[in-house]
Amino acid sequence: MKADIKITRTRIAHEITESQHAAGRTKERNSSSVLGQVMLGELHVELPFPHINTHPNIYTIEFPWCNSLNTYHCIPTGAYPAYIRTDGNLGWRIELVGVPKRANVQIHRGSYESQINGCILPGLTQGTVYSEVIDDRRKLPAKKSLPTVGNATQALRYIKDIIETYDVSELEVVVSEQYPEAVMSF
Repeated sequence: MKADIKITRTRIAHEITESQHAAGRTKERNSSSVLGQVMLGELHVELPFPHINTHPNIYTIEFPWCNSLNTYHCIPTGAYPAYIRTDGNLGWRIELVGVPKRANVQIHRGSYESQINGCILPGLTQGTVYSEVIDDRRKLPAKKSLPTVGNATQALRYIKDIIETYDVSELEVVVSEQYPEAVMSF
């Protein structure tokens, strides 16, 4: 049986600097030009049976598109075959195949920007943490609110349970956008 994992980007959250984006973190001493924002979205698992497609809201967080950073930007919109990985320290996760100019793009556990690494983090809740960053205008430490997703392990467990319960043998991840600001070029 085939299942589609649909990720819909719904909004942009906050600005981060290029050096923060490249480092995969937000605590940075010498920030440079503003690169973009963190993108938030929703994830749904769809099976061929409509009555099964009801489940809790699963939210996502990922970095925005950036032509100059091939490793850390978001996944271009489109449909990608995917498979399950269980090796390494990230545990059970979904790896996408055929993402342009990218390898090892995954949906894996994590809650914060520093854990994105060019992938998609799912969670059952959305929230905000506050982190110290250097204010570009004043060059002084400032607090910045950073979006997060919570309960990532439970979100992945839910996806895993659906895949195992319904003996899903073929996965496809479909990434789309639902806001006008999303313009990406290759």
